[in-house]
This record gives sequence, structure tokens and C-alpha cells, in this order.
Amino acid sequence: MPVRRFTTLLVDLDGTLLEVEMRGFLEAFFPLAAARFGGPAEAPRISEAMNKAAQAMSEARDGARTVDCIFLESFAPAVGCTAEEVREMFASFYRGEFENLRRLVRPVPGARPAWRRALSLGCQLVLATKFPSSSSTRSRPGCAGGLSAVPSFFAW
Repeated sequence: MPVRRFTTLLVDLDGTLLEVEMRGFLEAFFPLAAARFGGPAEAPRISEAMNKAAQAMSEARDGARTVDCIFLESFAPAVGCTAEEVREMFASFYRGEFENLRRLVRPVPGARPAWRRALSLGCQLVLATKFPSSSSTRSRPGCAGGLSAVPSFFAW
């Protein structure tokens, strides 16, 4: 009987590739990201809107919409923006201020060699995360101290 060969490796980002204490990370993330959408006086309201949108993502179970859509349906109207404007602001945030969160995230020991091994075996690598933005997914491995440096780490 022929040996079955895996062609795809699906891995969750948080807790599998990245060590992150999510509560502390989100406590730092929300105000930093909220600053993109308003001044200091509005930060608590915007952070709360972000938190409610994240909760809506976590509670959605029907599979009919992506977490990105669920987040945007809740958050964009709360901050008076279109979905596209929110995407653009978050993309800019992940290219800039997000680097300030690097200290809160580190690679899980052995993650990089495991990715390299999977790549060497010709596997397609698929990354799963509950974060709504593709920009966040692209930024976070680099925040973990070089996981993004693995050649072809993601096939965008």
C-alpha cells in the first residue's frame, strides 16, 4: 500500500507559532490601534468599539461570513468610516505603530525549524488566525523575531 503524503500544513498563529499572552497583548493593542481612528479623548470609545467587534467575531459560528467581514460590519459604522477606510487605516497601522508590540510576542521554540522542514518537504503552508485583517497576519510573524524571514513563509 502506498504511503500517503501530506501536501498542506495548517497551523494556528497564536499559541502555536507565536507565544503571546493575549490579554496583555490586547490591552496594549486596542489603545495603540484606536489612536488611528481618533484623538486621545476618543480612544476609550474606539477601543470599546474594537472590543465589541472582536467579540462579534468570536461569537459568530455560522461560517457564512469571514471574520474580517464580521469585524468591519461592527467596527466601521462605530467609528464613522467605510469598511475600505478601516482596512486602509489598519494596513497603515500594521506597517507602523504595530512594531511597538514586538516586545509582547515571541516565536514558539522550534517553530522556525518546523516551517523550514515543511517547506523542504514541499508542503503548502496555511496560517490560521482569528485576527480579522490580512495585514495583521502578514505583520505578526515578523513581530515574533524573524519567523517572516523564512523564505516563502507565506504564499500571498
